[in-house]
Amino acid sequence: MPVSYTNRKGVTYTLYRGQTRTGKPRYYFGLPAHSQGEPVMEIPPGFTISESVNGVVSLVKDRPSLVQPEEVAAVEAAVQQHPEAHRYRVAVKGNRIEVYEQVGPDYNELVSELHIPGLSRPGLAEE
Repeated sequence: MPVSYTNRKGVTYTLYRGQTRTGKPRYYFGLPAHSQGEPVMEIPPGFTISESVNGVVSLVKDRPSLVQPEEVAAVEAAVQQHPEAHRYRVAVKGNRIEVYEQVGPDYNELVSELHIPGLSRPGLAEE
């Protein structure tokens, strides 16, 4: 069974292997309906799956984290205490913890104010 990953938006991606012009393997995630390479059955050694704050899934090299899991948990706990915690995402990059804030109106609030029947969140799994 090929390696697959479902991101936080509910979209499932499959890991594929292609080839560069120089003949080296290239790994990438794609939608199963749009495959352009051969599906990979296991994650290559030295790599791990990463998801960006925007839900983009990629295969990255394993790097030792300079940030301790307890530190990340403390920041996530502090963010969860915020009255609008759903507008924030926590990510670890290198030696720092980054907190992202959603810019613009909240999608659910906007949809409820528009009062358009049948308007839904495209590309997201049913909740």
